[in-house]
Amino acid sequence: MINSKKVLAIVLVFIQIITFSACSNDDGSGYIFKMHIDENPRSLDPQTASDYSALLLIENNYLGLMQELPDGSIVNGVAESYTVSDDGLIYTFKLKKNLKWYTRKKKKDDEDFYPPLTAADFVFAFSRLFNPDTNAPYAKDFYFIKGGEEIHQKKTDDYSQLGVTALDDYTVQFTLNKKNPQFILQLTTSPTMPCNEEIFLKSEGRYGLSAYTTPSNGPFYLYRWDYDKYSDNNNIIMRKNIFYDEMDKVYPYGLNFLIGEADYKLSDFLNETTDCYIASGETAASLKEEGFPNQEYINSIWGFAFNTSSPLFKSSALRKALALATNRISYHQKLEGYTLAEAIIPYEVTMGNKTYRDIVGKRLAPEYDLHNAISQFQLSGIKGKDMQNITLIMPEDKEMLYIVGVVMQEWQKNFGLYCNIEQLSDQELNDRLNTGDYDFALTKITADFNSPSSYLSVFKSDSSKNFTGFNNSQFDEIYNKAMQADDMDSSAELYKQAETVILSDGVFIPLFFQSEYFFTSKDASDIEYNPFNYTIYFKNSKKK
Repeated sequence: MINSKKVLAIVLVFIQIITFSACSNDDGSGYIFKMHIDENPRSLDPQTASDYSALLLIENNYLGLMQELPDGSIVNGVAESYTVSDDGLIYTFKLKKNLKWYTRKKKKDDEDFYPPLTAADFVFAFSRLFNPDTNAPYAKDFYFIKGGEEIHQKKTDDYSQLGVTALDDYTVQFTLNKKNPQFILQLTTSPTMPCNEEIFLKSEGRYGLSAYTTPSNGPFYLYRWDYDKYSDNNNIIMRKNIFYDEMDKVYPYGLNFLIGEADYKLSDFLNETTDCYIASGETAASLKEEGFPNQEYINSIWGFAFNTSSPLFKSSALRKALALATNRISYHQKLEGYTLAEAIIPYEVTMGNKTYRDIVGKRLAPEYDLHNAISQFQLSGIKGKDMQNITLIMPEDKEMLYIVGVVMQEWQKNFGLYCNIEQLSDQELNDRLNTGDYDFALTKITADFNSPSSYLSVFKSDSSKNFTGFNNSQFDEIYNKAMQADDMDSSAELYKQAETVILSDGVFIPLFFQSEYFFTSKDASDIEYNPFNYTIYFKNSKKK
C-alpha cells in the first residue's frame, strides 16, 4: 500500500529543492547543501542548547570570539585580536567592527533592525549563561570566570561582580578566578556565543524557537523552521547571511536540513539527495566500497559506566571486582570499526603534534586478574542475592549485545550477577543517563573539543556532564592541575594520572574505541567536520 503522506512529503521536498536551489558557479559556490538531522532541535538558544541537532545549526548560525578549525587549530572569530595578562587571569579581546546581527523579518514591511555586534553582546550572553533562571546546562563548566559560580548558585545577584566587562563598544575583558589554558578553546563552544539583549527581549520568551526569533551573526541565517510531529515534511532552511558574506565569503547559497525520517537517511545519501553522512561499522564499510569520499576518526570510547548513587554500585570494591574480572580476550573479535580499548581517551585526541595515547601509552586499565577480582568482591560485603534484580541499559546494537553477553557470563559465573537488559534508542539512553535513572549502562563517551579534559570532564564531581555521580577529590585535584599546567608534558602526565584514577576505581570499564567516518557526496568538497562535537561547518563548502 502506498503511503500518501510519504509521497506528498517527497514531492514537497523536491519542489522545495527546485524552488530554492541555485546553480553552482565555476568556483563551486551557489549550491544548496542538504543533510538529515535525527530530531527537531529543542531550541537554538546557544546558552541553553545541548542536543546534537541544535549544536549543528548553531555552528553555522553563530560566530563566537574564537573558532576551532577541523585540524584542531584555533583562529579568531568575532575577535580581531586578544591579549592575556602575565598571570593568565585576564583576557582582553578587541572585536571586529564590521559585524551585524541579522534576523528574518516576519513581514516585508517590518522595520529593519540589524544592530552592530558589540562587546555588550558577550557581556549579556555570559550574564544569561550564569543566570540560574536560564537553566543553562553547561554553566558549571565556566565557573573559572570570576563571579560566575556565585551568581549561578544564587549566592549573589550582583552581576557587576561577574568577570565579563565591556571596556568599550569593541573591547570585552574576562577576569578568571584561576588559570585555565583551555579558555580560548572553550570560547569556540555554543554557550559562549554572543547574545544581543534587545533582540532577546523582542523575542518575548521565544528566543531561539523560530526563524523570526533566532538571530544570526554567522555565515547562515534561519529562513524557515517547519516542524509538526504528525507530519513527514519537517525541515529547517538556512540561507546565506549577506552581512557575514561581506566580511568573509560564504560559498553555499544555503542549507536544507531534513528532520527525522531515519529510515531514509542512508538511501537519501546514496542517491545524492543529501550531501553528507556519518557512519560506523558495516554501513561505513559498505559506503567505502561504493567509493564515497571519507575521513576516519577514532573519536569515541565504549564501556560500562556505573551509577555510583545506586545502592549496589556505590561500592567501589564491587566496581573494582567487575573491572578486574573483565577479560578483554574473551570478546576480542573482528568488529568493523572497533579497536580494543585499555584506556579512556581515544586515539584521535592530540597534544601538540602528537596523539595523547602516543605520549602516555595505550594501556592504563587494570589487567584481567580473577584472583584479585574475587578478593575485591569479598571485601565489598555484597552477597549474590543482592545482584539478582539490576538492569543494564544499552543502545539497540546487535554487535554490542553479543559483547555484553560474553562479559555477563563471566560476571555471572564468578559473582552471581544476573541482570535485565534494556535496549534503548539513543535519545532514551541519554535521557536515562542524564536523569540518573539506571543501575549501569553500556554507553559511549564523546567530547566537545580536542583535549583529554573534554573526555575526563564527564567524571569531575561538579561537571554538568557527570552522569555517573562519581565524586573523588583526588581525581578533581589532578584534573584541575592538568587544566592549569603551563607545559604540554606536565599536562599530559597529569591527565594520565586522572585517567588512571577512574580506571582503578572501576567507575568506567573501557571496552572498545570506535572509528567513525564522515562521508560526503562525490562531487562536494570542503565540507568541514569536527569529529569531537560532531558538528559540520558549511561556509566553505563547494560542489561542482
